[in-house]
Amino acid sequence: MLATLSLLTLTRVRKSLNCSSTYAPFYSHAKITSLTLRQRIMGYIDSGKQDGAKVAYGGERHGDSGYFIKPTIFTDASPDMKIVQEEIFGPVGVVIKFTDEEGVFSSRSS
Repeated sequence: MLATLSLLTLTRVRKSLNCSSTYAPFYSHAKITSLTLRQRIMGYIDSGKQDGAKVAYGGERHGDSGYFIKPTIFTDASPDMKIVQEEIFGPVGVVIKFTDEEGVFSSRSS
């Protein structure tokens, strides 16, 4: 139950983020700095989907212009997936379920 509440809270926070130019008076999520980086991040998102992780929120471009990507949250991911193993320099988060503390620490050390 606690994990479900945490995921709901995380999703609500992500939905409230304002994607806009860094020059706007209020923003909390700026555009990706280049087309190359946007393509790389979208490649990770596509990889997560293909590997079986579920997109709880986002997972796509934001708008038709610029290099914006909606903040993305993956669930049902496993420690062996690329989106877990590699560092993604973009608005992508991954939620992994564990049954006990030992599972958390053994996964972290691999």
